[in-house]
Amino acid sequence: MSDVLLLEPSFADVAKAIEGAVDLTAQTRTQRLCSLRQVAKALNKPMQAIPARWTAARFSIGRLHHAVVGWNPKTLANHKANVRAALRWFGKEEDVPSRGLPLNGEWQVLRRRLTDRRTRATLSSPMRYFSARDVAPGAIGADAPGAVSISRGEAQLALVRSDDDAWFAVKRACSRADFPDDLRYDFGLLALKRPGAGGGWSDLLPIRPRTERSRDSGGPVLHDGRAGPGFPHGQSLSVDAGGTVTVRGGFLGGDGDWRRRGVTFAFAPVAGGGVRLRFDAQAGDTFEYSTFFVDAAPGPQADATSVFDSALRATSAALDGVAFEHGYASDAEPKLVRARMTLRAAAAGPIDVTVAPA
Repeated sequence: MSDVLLLEPSFADVAKAIEGAVDLTAQTRTQRLCSLRQVAKALNKPMQAIPARWTAARFSIGRLHHAVVGWNPKTLANHKANVRAALRWFGKEEDVPSRGLPLNGEWQVLRRRLTDRRTRATLSSPMRYFSARDVAPGAIGADAPGAVSISRGEAQLALVRSDDDAWFAVKRACSRADFPDDLRYDFGLLALKRPGAGGGWSDLLPIRPRTERSRDSGGPVLHDGRAGPGFPHGQSLSVDAGGTVTVRGGFLGGDGDWRRRGVTFAFAPVAGGGVRLRFDAQAGDTFEYSTFFVDAAPGPQADATSVFDSALRATSAALDGVAFEHGYASDAEPKLVRARMTLRAAAAGPIDVTVAPA
């Protein structure tokens, strides 16, 4: 067994406290010390490596089986009860938090400022870790413009924080093997966030809805008169220092055959906190591109070149029509409306679609 240094009290600290306790009878001290040592041995861990909190130890202790450790069921039950009593006694004596390490003053102040329960719970462990190591809260090094590509294959993503304080995510391809019908795992611009007034981040582009109907995509989807649509698909993804994400690929049919290859899709940050998609088109091409809006009165509207509501605007000079489709929902929004934008290429060349604050 290797030596492990905990940042909080351990079974060894409990044993030391019990040995010097004057409020416990000699028999109680003997029983609890014996149980602490025997349970540590059964867990195959040094006492210095086991946290002195029942909430941290109960699951591993609960998995112990009397036949495996060589005890009868009653002996195991007694050891468990003695350890639990010892940890609860120690927690009251030494004011040990029931969950994690105590926070120092600066971290306590920061934690009280987190009003969202989910955020507070998510950050609890790292906050206690840094507090125990006397690392004061401060600026986050990654809280600055930058771009990175993560994962591989059809799950590959580019994450970009632009100079205009926009954060967006672009996926290389639809996850065809696992989620071909789910728009959450689609190609393209999946997320676009902006800083909120309170210092946090909020979704400018609503999170994609969960769909399980048939092969689907937010687009651009090619309609060239052949049997079935051509769905966008990337074979490679790269991101440069300026935050432009370049996906090279083309359009695949639902049968997996290529409808068109050698197409470049470029997602670039634009002034004001938006993202512009630019992709190759041939004269006469028709595409469908979908943008989702929160389904709230008065709802999204359309003009000659854009679809918009009070928060979001999707713009394209190639816009030729819009159809609104209700009945969608995501994990973040119970009601979403889909704006299916028809785009027509009057001539060969790039088509732009810009998604930005309204």
